[in-house]
Amino acid sequence: MEIIRQMQERKDLTERERNIRDYLMEHPEAVISMTAKQLGEVSYSSTAAVSRFCRKIGCQDYGEFRLRFLSELQSTEGGQETTTEHFVIQQQENAMTIRNKIADIDTLAVEKTKRLLTIDQLARVGKMVHEAKYIDFYAFDMNIHLARYGCSQFFHCDKVANTYAEDNIQRMMALQNNENHLSIMISHTGNNKKLVELVRDLHRAKAKTILITSQGKSRMKAYVDEVLLTPRTLTECGSIRMEGLWTVAFSAATKYLLDVMFAMEFSAGYAENIKLSKQYYEIGAKNLCDTEKS
Repeated sequence: MEIIRQMQERKDLTERERNIRDYLMEHPEAVISMTAKQLGEVSYSSTAAVSRFCRKIGCQDYGEFRLRFLSELQSTEGGQETTTEHFVIQQQENAMTIRNKIADIDTLAVEKTKRLLTIDQLARVGKMVHEAKYIDFYAFDMNIHLARYGCSQFFHCDKVANTYAEDNIQRMMALQNNENHLSIMISHTGNNKKLVELVRDLHRAKAKTILITSQGKSRMKAYVDEVLLTPRTLTECGSIRMEGLWTVAFSAATKYLLDVMFAMEFSAGYAENIKLSKQYYEIGAKNLCDTEKS
């Protein structure tokens, strides 16, 4: 991203040249049909200022700048930019690059998770979900919202699903009869101390358990029936944390896994689940009408 990076990092731009840069960052697609004169007008500068700006960025003229700028823009929107830097939030980053980064991270996280999920494992997991009447989610912190999302999905295929986030309730559930229950643990590291203790209790009770994590060698792995892996990194550049964005990648990957499990179960009981969904939406529509009348 040579052109875009230079636009962001140049410190010697005049006020008019900064106006040109800011306009291009906020309206990148506009350059497709704009002449240098039009760009000068909309950015409250001039044709001469546009020419000077292009030369400072390393282009001979506006025509060369437009071609290179559009080429880089298409590259980032096509998901081709997968360097370490691409998955890190920079200081004062512009809306265009953030828009593209988040879309690329979501797409790549799902694609890499799909590759980690074998058909054999998917069949085993699908069988566990199908045989369970109750789906119990265990999570802490940011993962609670993912667990609640999973609950909402499984309710639509006639499962009784709950999220347990409080310590005392988690331990009580682990000590009870777990027949017809499937426990799904969500932990980015797989080493959360409280969840490790909890999954040990579930293991002793011979409960069926699935762990969603990005760490294949976690402490929890020894006590669960299946480990569904999300990508530890999104590039081959080492164990980067994707500063500020690793939660985005883990959330996207986890939601994908939950959606896959839900879709398999919905398909397995298709007729009944369609009927259930229809009843659900009819109730929702009736409640909406009643609310509007009142």
